[in-house]
Amino acid sequence: MNDSKSKCAKDFDSDVTYLFNEVRRNPEKQDEATITVACLRAARLVDDTYTERDWRDQNDDGNFSFSPWDPAAVQCRLDPLGLWRR
Repeated sequence: MNDSKSKCAKDFDSDVTYLFNEVRRNPEKQDEATITVACLRAARLVDDTYTERDWRDQNDDGNFSFSPWDPAAVQCRLDPLGLWRR
């Protein structure tokens, strides 16, 4: 790869990859809290009293009422709509 291609890849590859993954996991740009809470409820990690506000508050401080490393929680974080990661 020549120097200009290498520099371009270094400067922009992570941004393009991030955007690609974001579009793939939520193509209609639905509200993150809404789709994540629905996923967490479906996975039975939280009950129906757990709200989008609860998720936003816990996401902001990184202190969740469920294990964020539970495989179902990881699935909800990476692919809350179940479009591509199963």
